[in-house]
Amino acid sequence: ARHLIPRPETGRAGAPGGAAQPGARTVLDVGTGSGCLALALARALPRAQVLAVDISAEALAVARRNGARYAPQVQFQQVDILQETPDGLAPGALDALVSNPPYVRESERAQMRPNVLAWEPAGALFVPDADPLLFYRRLGALGRALLRPGGGIYLEINEALSAETEALLRSQGYAEVRGVVDMFGKARMVRATAP
Repeated sequence: ARHLIPRPETGRAGAPGGAAQPGARTVLDVGTGSGCLALALARALPRAQVLAVDISAEALAVARRNGARYAPQVQFQQVDILQETPDGLAPGALDALVSNPPYVRESERAQMRPNVLAWEPAGALFVPDADPLLFYRRLGALGRALLRPGGGIYLEINEALSAETEALLRSQGYAEVRGVVDMFGKARMVRATAP
């Protein structure tokens, strides 16, 4: 689960003129939290089918309320993405997969701002130091199974692990793997194309 507000560059990835194809028909948001990214994409891509999943029932309740108000066409599912695959997606049917997964290493906890620690569920933030790319490995595999050839995967990342995340996606067979930096030159997301 997560409630974090996605970075602006992630939202732009799915907007017309952004990284994702404006004609995207089927979009999956993994770890949707409050649903803000899925809802932004649904509004930017009004003809798209947007499916948003999260492990947290509490987060999904918030997301569904937001969805009813801002983008009622978005579908929501409770899914443990490390163990399950979302229902209703045929192999090769997905145009874009987006996610802001947990990526802060436990050892980085002390560097987190107190307001983030106070308001965000730990499960939405932290991964074990021993396997910090846990979610990216699974998301890459999920994308390989569900994305059509040429479909895009767009992932928010831990800036300290940008090279490792890009290397992981390349090792999984993705093409056009590129990091995206923010206005301060910090690595903020990775995008890649399914073969």
